[in-house]
Amino acid sequence: MSARALSRSVGGIASRIRPAHVGQRNASTSAQKDLKETLNEVIPVKREMLKKLKAEHGRKVLGEVRVENAIGGMRFAFPSRHPHLYNDFLMGWVNRGIKGMLWEGSVLDANEGIRFHGKTIKDCQRVLPKGTSGKEMLPEGMFWLLLTGQVPTVEQVRGLSRTLAENAGLPDFVEKMLDNMPTTLHPMTQCASSFPPTATYSSLQL
Repeated sequence: MSARALSRSVGGIASRIRPAHVGQRNASTSAQKDLKETLNEVIPVKREMLKKLKAEHGRKVLGEVRVENAIGGMRFAFPSRHPHLYNDFLMGWVNRGIKGMLWEGSVLDANEGIRFHGKTIKDCQRVLPKGTSGKEMLPEGMFWLLLTGQVPTVEQVRGLSRTLAENAGLPDFVEKMLDNMPTTLHPMTQCASSFPPTATYSSLQL
């Protein structure tokens, strides 16, 4: 699929999940916080939590490091011999059993499977907003949960879908770059290759 076709598809998907009555939609979403406003509330709280954790427990030792642990580089794994680490806060990247980075977005358990902020896939399917078919959760809802740790409302997810669709356009040179890629190139490689060039238009540039 070409970049233009992909962009049109994103817009089409968003249009299909919008409520039928535009006036009612705007009235319902105006009273609820969007993703940016939600993050503005969540991030300061999280910063204070980490600040307190570092102040009270910053000198505590999490484990030992051996030469055999260091060989092979960092990888994503959660050792079963550390069951006390299976919670939403102290999960981290580990290097063959060495805790290396704080991570709370997801936890991988050999028996339960993956959890996202404490919720299993079945939990997410049950509580996250669904598309108009009513059968499956929308990816925008999962994205919201991963970023904030909160379950969004239907209106919040619809609003995020519209925002993504409104900003789905790509610069011409990026579309040409993607269209010129071999059709055999892996989709994730194409996706990863498209991000750096768009930074030219990002409002987050330093």
